[in-house]
Amino acid sequence: MSQNYAPKEELPFSVEAERAVLGGIMLKNDAWDLVSNLILEEDFYQEEHKLIFKTIKDLQDLGKPIDLITVQETIEGNGNLPELINLGGKNYLTQLAKETPSVANIESYAEIIKQRSNLRRLINTVDKISEVARESDSSSSDQVLDNAEEQILSLRDDVKRSQGPRNVKEWLGDVYSEIQIANESGSSLVGISTGFKVIDELTLGFQKSDLIIIAGRPSMGKTALALNIAENVAEETNKTVLVFSMEMAAEQVIRRFISSIAKIDLQRLVRGELDDPDFEGVDKAMTLLSSRNILLDDTPALTPAELRSRSRRIMRENKDLAMIVVDYIGLMQVPGRSDNRVAEISEISRSLKALAKELNIPVVALSQLNRAVDSRPKKQPILSDLRDSGALEQDADVIAFLYRHEYYDESDLESKGKALINIAKQRNGPTGTKTLAFRAEIARFENLAMNDDYIPPQFYEDRGDYSE
Repeated sequence: MSQNYAPKEELPFSVEAERAVLGGIMLKNDAWDLVSNLILEEDFYQEEHKLIFKTIKDLQDLGKPIDLITVQETIEGNGNLPELINLGGKNYLTQLAKETPSVANIESYAEIIKQRSNLRRLINTVDKISEVARESDSSSSDQVLDNAEEQILSLRDDVKRSQGPRNVKEWLGDVYSEIQIANESGSSLVGISTGFKVIDELTLGFQKSDLIIIAGRPSMGKTALALNIAENVAEETNKTVLVFSMEMAAEQVIRRFISSIAKIDLQRLVRGELDDPDFEGVDKAMTLLSSRNILLDDTPALTPAELRSRSRRIMRENKDLAMIVVDYIGLMQVPGRSDNRVAEISEISRSLKALAKELNIPVVALSQLNRAVDSRPKKQPILSDLRDSGALEQDADVIAFLYRHEYYDESDLESKGKALINIAKQRNGPTGTKTLAFRAEIARFENLAMNDDYIPPQFYEDRGDYSE
């Protein structure tokens, strides 16, 4: 095997694997189907090999046969033959075909090419990160670290995406095991219990890889419900729950936890109007919170990339991340998209769904509703009320609307201390409306007593132009 090739730098590559793949495709057209999903033109290290692979792809796209003659004629016809001169011109193509070790092993050769390509990309990425780090001042080190992590993880995502389709039989074992476990558990839940019976009945628990949107107008109790669920999941699973609080500072969130668990009026807690029994309750609540692995990040205005990066880091470090809570979507931002809020929310929505799927855990995200809800006679939310984007409706697996009738009609005594949870969309289950007890003074939702599932008559009245 004679060639005048000499690598320009010490980077991982396998010229033998590249030659074997190109020669194999020219010997057997069907070989293209075996490797085209594994490698791309840019995965080849040698420039001449990139040219040959691109020529083969162009022929395939045109529906023309691929062999030594057609590849040679196409390269020559396009005026690209001089690019092969260093390797022997036309004779090099003949060598590729003659010296291919085995077409039967072409997938293995393609995998070698891909592995070397991934390593080269990693090296190039690290070099760029190193250059940025050298040019940055110490005050920007956190941003440099975040960007570095995102670049590395983005590379990892690209590697996963390149894996392509797999036969369903590869998943059958895992799915069957899940079916067996569910059958033997004796529980009707197949996901994580929220701690609220009526929500669990409708959803069968929050499912892995699901994006769950909890939406409502201000003062409906969205944050309270999300924190209650986070607390319940941490207790039920004995695993980690990660809460991103972009609206409230960490200290405010902790006060809410304490108020809810100790059942002490939040305003009294904030003002410091506590007596000895109250302090006993606070001590017990703090002990309880200390025993639960709830992680809290109160960084404001996170980008999707930052949120995904931090979530991945927690998953790597803890291995037992059970759920993520994002409070709330409207406070996230996307660099370069500030002039188009709809596009911004769409990107955030897609990113959260991708995160849920990647980490294989439920992601609970809170969302505001349009002000139009308050201006119409019937205040009950519908899917079109989701603020700024229909992407949330499209991407979410579950959409739950929170509605408290007493907020709008204090004269309705039956609805006092109650909240409606309306599962308006559920990709893999039923929709429906249920009632929870809500104690606003301690920001706590609770299960209702039996036969107390009151739903205001107005909820079932004709919604006219507002119905879906």
